[in-house]
Formats: sequence, C-alpha cells, structure tokens
Amino acid sequence: MFLEQVLPASLYISGSIHYNRIPRAYWKDRLVEMYMAGLNAIQVYVDLA
Repeated sequence: MFLEQVLPASLYISGSIHYNRIPRAYWKDRLVEMYMAGLNAIQVYVDLA
C-alpha cells in the first residue's frame, strides 16, 4: 500500500525488433515507427552465432 502511494505506476508497451533481419539503412526508420506507434520499450535479440 505504501509503495502505491509514493511511486507512480509504470506501464511498458513494448515490441521486438530483429536488427539482423533488417538492412542497416532502415534501422532508424523502424525505431521511429515503433516510437510513433506508442511503444516505450524495445526488445532486441542478439545473435551470438
């Protein structure tokens, strides 16, 4: 109860992006599109292979 009164609630609306499947020239465009769609968090997959 105390934390609810002190800290504001955070709502994360996220999407994921596979940067290795998108040409580098389009990265900024895709991130801007995600932001304009209302996303405030992005999940990125890292290819370790």
